[in-house]
Amino acid sequence: VMRENEGHRLVEIIESSLDKIIEIEVNIKNLFKNSHKEIATDLLEKVNKTVQMIKSDTPIEAKDIVREVVLLAERADIAEEINRVNSHVVETKKTLKEQGQIGKKLDFLCQELSREFNTICSKTKKIEISQLALAGKLEVEKIREQVQNIE
Repeated sequence: VMRENEGHRLVEIIESSLDKIIEIEVNIKNLFKNSHKEIATDLLEKVNKTVQMIKSDTPIEAKDIVREVVLLAERADIAEEINRVNSHVVETKKTLKEQGQIGKKLDFLCQELSREFNTICSKTKKIEISQLALAGKLEVEKIREQVQNIE
């Protein structure tokens, strides 16, 4: 009975952190949506600087510029990571309702959530998004501490 009661308390604590992670994810998504123009402007500036740095007698291939712009754009795009955070939270909530041993699965989901927040931090240049991603990592660590007490 004591273990079952403790399990219910742990689930409540974990669900509270998951709710905070969803709130963080929504805020990151909104900031990212509003930063597309800023990202495009930054890319354009980088392309212009690169073109100016190259001597006029050095041929520039349009396909090379396009390739570099695409690479820069892909590096700045965190939409996939945002979607994965949401997906991992949904899967974690689902797992909490399962019977049996769920500790290892929850630990794996914590690892995946942490990985997504790390990637968001490494891709973004917006300090607000980085701060939110770090807050997300903190919530994941809180969950991970509780998961250590679950079979």
